[in-house]
Amino acid sequence: MDLSRVALSAEDEAFGDGLRTFLATVVTDEVLARDRETGENFDETVHLALGRAGYLAGDYRGEADGGFSAVRRRIWELEIGRAHTPWFHWGTTAMVAHTVERFGSAELVDEVLPGVLAGWIRLCLGYTAPDGGSDVATCKTRAVRDGDDWIINGSKMFTSNAHNAQYVFLVTNTDPDAAKHHSLTMFLVPLDAAGVEIQGIRTVDGDRTNITYYSDVRVADRYRVGAVNGGWAVLRGALDADGRGRRPRRPRRGESGRARRLGVLPARPRHCPTGDCDEHAGYVRARRDRSDPA
Repeated sequence: MDLSRVALSAEDEAFGDGLRTFLATVVTDEVLARDRETGENFDETVHLALGRAGYLAGDYRGEADGGFSAVRRRIWELEIGRAHTPWFHWGTTAMVAHTVERFGSAELVDEVLPGVLAGWIRLCLGYTAPDGGSDVATCKTRAVRDGDDWIINGSKMFTSNAHNAQYVFLVTNTDPDAAKHHSLTMFLVPLDAAGVEIQGIRTVDGDRTNITYYSDVRVADRYRVGAVNGGWAVLRGALDADGRGRRPRRPRRGESGRARRLGVLPARPRHCPTGDCDEHAGYVRARRDRSDPA
């Protein structure tokens, strides 16, 4: 959506002003300095403040369910980026939570969703096998049924934000004799379970991610998301749609890939020939502030 072609209502103008003021209060110089030092792209104080103020719930829900309208969602995205808000991992939490709503039990949804919207429950992804590369279906992490529980053993690479999360959305292999796309089962594993170990590593650009190890981790069957050996359909559902008709945003031309992933740089406007619209000014300002040549 190009806001240079949208006449904002008084209510939407007030929403934008309020959000801008709120972010100026919580995304402080200390927050930004800490984020640069840690490379975590996350700040719990900011995240909890967004939850208390209702912004996480507004972004999570569709408009028909009381969430942001399309215009307010665009205002939200722009202002979050312009404030350099360290909140990269909220998109992962929201995607997983929608998937749990769609495929998980009502009991699991009730356990997780209120905390997600309040900000004190965060979710991360346990997809990548150490030797599996980008092929998620190449899964060596095993889950074996034991009565009403499952015993999980294995490891995952690039479990970003695991050290700030309460659950990991974990791909496991529950039938090693089956074809790889028919052997997967998904679990939402509590990260405080016995046998879970989180080891921090750094990417080449200094960002924090993790290796996670699972040693005889026992989880109840209620933490299973989707059918046994039906994990591929759950994974596809998570990527295809988030349960309310919104799809993950795709990168746009002229947009810095890393800055987009971190959520700190708005896209170059495509329909602003004069260069004087507010969105264009925000784009140039963000480029200048990050010393990132346009």
